[in-house]
Amino acid sequence: MLVALYAAWLSSVAFFAALPQDPPVPATPESTDESVPEVGDSDDLTAKSLGVRFGGVLELRMPAPGQRGPKNDRPATIDLSLDRPVEITGTPAFHSEMPLYGALRLGKGAKTWFALDQSDPESTVYDEIWIDVDQDLDLRSEGSPRRGTGTFVEDRGVWYGEFTNLEFELYYGHGPRERYALSLYIWYPREGLPEQALAVSASWREGTIYIDDTRVRIGVADGDCDGIFLARHCIYAVVEDRPDVDLLKDGVWRPGRVPVRIRERPFKLDFVSAEGGRADLSPASDEELREAEMREDPTLLEPNRPRDETPIPWVETYDGALAQAASTERSVFVLVSAPWSRGSTRFEERTLKDAEVRGILNGLVCVRLDPDRHRELAERFAVDALPLVLVVDAKGRVLDRVAGYRGARSLIDTLLPHRKK
Repeated sequence: MLVALYAAWLSSVAFFAALPQDPPVPATPESTDESVPEVGDSDDLTAKSLGVRFGGVLELRMPAPGQRGPKNDRPATIDLSLDRPVEITGTPAFHSEMPLYGALRLGKGAKTWFALDQSDPESTVYDEIWIDVDQDLDLRSEGSPRRGTGTFVEDRGVWYGEFTNLEFELYYGHGPRERYALSLYIWYPREGLPEQALAVSASWREGTIYIDDTRVRIGVADGDCDGIFLARHCIYAVVEDRPDVDLLKDGVWRPGRVPVRIRERPFKLDFVSAEGGRADLSPASDEELREAEMREDPTLLEPNRPRDETPIPWVETYDGALAQAASTERSVFVLVSAPWSRGSTRFEERTLKDAEVRGILNGLVCVRLDPDRHRELAERFAVDALPLVLVVDAKGRVLDRVAGYRGARSLIDTLLPHRKK
């Protein structure tokens, strides 16, 4: 009886991902089409075990100028070397005497080689990148380098550089070439050279799904930045389809195997075609969702503690906070957070409203920074995770640094030595 009821519930779910202009289409059971078996995860058996799979088509989205792609906490690491690879047959006239070489393996093609160069040979900033986009092993083919940005982060003593929204065209063995974008980031010491670069996917796929009569948007991005979309390596997000909701900013991007609650029902990303043009979700169990929520939200394991809802007296500007710290002989509590970061909102709603934490903050000057609006400060502090807590003195020297969500007890241990008594 229970099995029959469960099957009836599953069959009643109407779910379809489609291009925005397409009308909703009723969900259908898992496809048995064997013509394109190579485009998805051969080990995705969850849908078969549940007996149902819902899916549809997703449309490519490319970042606008200055826009970052989906939030991904698992970038791909690329080794850099001064040694010119033997495969490369041609190189441009580099400005620097020490260009750095690396390789990306994107899609189902060969390696895509690139070289980092310095536009000013007198500088130590690597701000140019030559890419063998057509994979002919000649870095001169593109004609000119793409420019990035570089800055020295005084507080950490490192150079930071980024090359955002680098575009490629990938071939997956069938159909036309697909556009794909990624960003590269490098860090290296004042007197050293970059040894590695971090690659983060900047493009994503987006479509509309229908659950019962509710329309929501789903986004899928290549989580490991190899140009191939596999459910177990992707990140995805779902948001309610409202004009004021932005998928990139408001969506919580999570690994494909981590369930999400939609209309009070747990689902998880089950299948994505290699180029990302089709995605399927399958129902997940309540137990899977609960385990995922416990892993993602450490607050669920924290004990209940007394709270203080009194607003924190945030100083409006960073410079103003330093001036106030100098006049009061206090240290500065700097919080770098963003409204689209789940960790940030949890931190502010739970940790910062802990009564003991609030008592300690009363002995500090407090300032809050948004990395999207305070780009210069975000680069200076080399923000690589949110939320980010810094304790600085009146001259802006960093005394302590904690990245990522922290519970009350952990934050108290960090702040207590810096509180003015």
